[in-house]
Amino acid sequence: MRPRFAVRAVAVVLCAGVLTSCSTTILDTINTTTTSSVVTTTTIPTGDIPALLGQLLENTENLGSAIVAKDKAVTAEKLRNVESVWIALRPQLLELPNDLATDIERIVNLVRSAVNKKRPADADKAQRFLSLIVDANK
Repeated sequence: MRPRFAVRAVAVVLCAGVLTSCSTTILDTINTTTTSSVVTTTTIPTGDIPALLGQLLENTENLGSAIVAKDKAVTAEKLRNVESVWIALRPQLLELPNDLATDIERIVNLVRSAVNKKRPADADKAQRFLSLIVDANK
């Protein structure tokens, strides 16, 4: 019986050692406050639905290529432009009786995921879908 007791004692000590080594340590001295002096100004475009859809189409052109080339400045600018056009376009689309607002919102979300998650295929899909919508609304 003694060897079994010794094996159990060793197992308990090893388990206790392993479990306590995985405990969470919280450091109180870490300063998580950050400040930023960068100010971004975005101009909200104006125009009717076809004009704003055209601006969206312009800003999605070559977005996939810019993502592949890792051109962060171009991709960030195109995303900002798409977001500002969406702000101007959304209220006008919500007045329409069809689901065009939902369709365009999906395209804007594709552009967001393309830039934020570095997915050029999403940018290409957004471009293709948007060109179909623009052609249908001429």
